[in-house]
Amino acid sequence: MDGVAESHAPTLALDLSGVEMVDARGLGMLVFLHKWACATGIQVKLANPSKMVRAMLEVTGLTSMLHVSSVEDLIEMFCTAHRALESADLAAA
Repeated sequence: MDGVAESHAPTLALDLSGVEMVDARGLGMLVFLHKWACATGIQVKLANPSKMVRAMLEVTGLTSMLHVSSVEDLIEMFCTAHRALESADLAAA
């Protein structure tokens, strides 16, 4: 996806703050989810992984494929998108 299309893509945010660790099956599911989302034009953002989960994502190289964000980053992204939609609505009116 290019930057313009990606900025308008629907986003699925997964809050991982309650996940203490992830095994191979969990990592496989995240990869499956990522592939499905890319095929359907959806962005997947992983928010607040624990130190153990982040380490597993880094060791396996999945941080290069999966978007890992803080909750603050996600809030900013959604607020920016909301403001853009409001501006578009005002311009159309």
